[in-house]
Amino acid sequence: VKVLRDNERGRRELELLQCMTHPNIVPCLGEAFSAHRLLIWMPYVRYTLLDLLRSDPAPPGLNEQPCK
Repeated sequence: VKVLRDNERGRRELELLQCMTHPNIVPCLGEAFSAHRLLIWMPYVRYTLLDLLRSDPAPPGLNEQPCK
């Protein structure tokens, strides 16, 4: 879960994330607004950034379908 302030910047980030499709971008699974906070659900990625940068192609599980 990524927690952001419920403001215009957080909402723009969510909109952009929902529109992006790329093997190196973790997809959005859902969102909620609670107590002036924006919550974004994303799948757990068990790899470190260094693992991802060194791998070619992307590790299995990163090529998931994005939310609509």
